[in-house]
Amino acid sequence: ADQKLEENTTESRTTLKNSLDAVLAGFSLLEQRRLAELCLALQEGVISEHVVHGLWSRTGNLSAEACDALLLKFQNCALVHIQGEGQERRITIHQLVHDLLRRLNLLQ
Repeated sequence: ADQKLEENTTESRTTLKNSLDAVLAGFSLLEQRRLAELCLALQEGVISEHVVHGLWSRTGNLSAEACDALLLKFQNCALVHIQGEGQERRITIHQLVHDLLRRLNLLQ
């Protein structure tokens, strides 16, 4: 039973990694860099959208509209979750996504 569970876990990780690889392949290198920055900033678990805007305006010279569009793209790919409204919007990322990005060496 333990061996079967281990095989299923390994297979699930491989499937998730392959899915993440496919999603990341659809992103430009600059979008991948913004995702990596977001993951590093999210090590505490939750970050305000306002902080993300500030980060990306400095590191990627993105406007507020471009930040919103990229966050929405990440959310549509199930990489992040946006919760709240207006000034209270918060961004979270699933720990599995964070761990896989680290294993793929996107988080340096």
